[in-house]
Amino acid sequence: MRFLELTNDFPPNPMFGAGIHVADLVKGLAENGHRALVATRKADGPVRRTLHGGLVEVVNAGERHDADSPLSKGDHLHPRWFMADRLAYNHALLGPLDESESGFDIVHNHDPIMVPLACEAAEANDAPLLTTVHLADVVMERSGVSRPRWIDRHVMRALELEGYRRSSLILAPSEATAGLLRDEYPWCADKVAVVELPCGDRPSAKTSYEMAGPAQILVVSRLDPNKGLVPLIQALGELPPGTVECTVIGAGGMRERLREAAAAAGVTLHFRGALPREEVLGAYREADLLVAPSPLETYGLVLQEAMGAGLPVVATDIPAFTERIDDGVNGLLVPVASGEAGLGPDVSAVAAAVRRLIASADLRRDLGKAAREREIKSTRAYADEIVTTLRAMDLDAWQSA
Repeated sequence: MRFLELTNDFPPNPMFGAGIHVADLVKGLAENGHRALVATRKADGPVRRTLHGGLVEVVNAGERHDADSPLSKGDHLHPRWFMADRLAYNHALLGPLDESESGFDIVHNHDPIMVPLACEAAEANDAPLLTTVHLADVVMERSGVSRPRWIDRHVMRALELEGYRRSSLILAPSEATAGLLRDEYPWCADKVAVVELPCGDRPSAKTSYEMAGPAQILVVSRLDPNKGLVPLIQALGELPPGTVECTVIGAGGMRERLREAAAAAGVTLHFRGALPREEVLGAYREADLLVAPSPLETYGLVLQEAMGAGLPVVATDIPAFTERIDDGVNGLLVPVASGEAGLGPDVSAVAAAVRRLIASADLRRDLGKAAREREIKSTRAYADEIVTTLRAMDLDAWQSA
């Protein structure tokens, strides 16, 4: 089978978990002998390149998008410019797609902004449209989180709905996400299937749970107001001075805000920026524990990777995390709360959980080893599960008008 994969970004330096996921997926497709073309806005390197023995081709909007980008001509914080820019790269990718080998058996979309291109490609190829939900407006709404004001959430909701309507199959990465979609959109409930995401590069296991000096707390997250980062720093500030140091891996526009919060709380904070994936995997082994403070996730790739490394984790008790963490057995869960800094982990609960882990090497070891024992799906098994699901369904009966 030949897949067209549509994604906002793609390695070598993806900003979002979806980009990493698509890289894992096409690797698995190639391992199973399928072909894929990845069309993306953000991918370093040439406009066109091949991977995995030529079975995967990657094209990006490149200069075609940059030259026409409305963001170079107006205020990027205005919804008109943001949406115009995102829709412009749909148009910019038409050229590279037209230049590629024609014919796709499956069109697979990973981003609501790319729905126009996905629908056009599915229609042109008379192919079923498959949508994987990495983030949905309904998930944000039910979690009490709103899209930033500079994203026109009404347009985003309309694009999501059109994508669901036109899709033959909607893949949710967790039962929690699938349940929300079925509840909010009962007319597409029969299209929703749960396929847990893989971990393409399982990190090596931690070899020691002893600590020398301050506990090294790791956070891997986009620096976004909706990720619960400020409440986390406030929680670490409740611990005795010099008890912990916090390292943050990720990019975004909150660095100065987090520096201010750390200074006010007396917390030592290290920023490492966006790192190649192999360095992130190495960071899991070096840290003493990971905190996943987000009040909103559909799956949580970081949590999966950290647990795969045997790193003790403290995470919010959101549904996507509770499906994988048995509190006190393979991790510690803390409630979500709303405070002055917005929605995030309960400050006192995070402080208490971190304090427990710092106090006991045995607890760190037990939680870490139990976390690593959880089965992680390979990229090849994941790709095979998608193909098997597609072949088992009466796609013609599900084609949207």
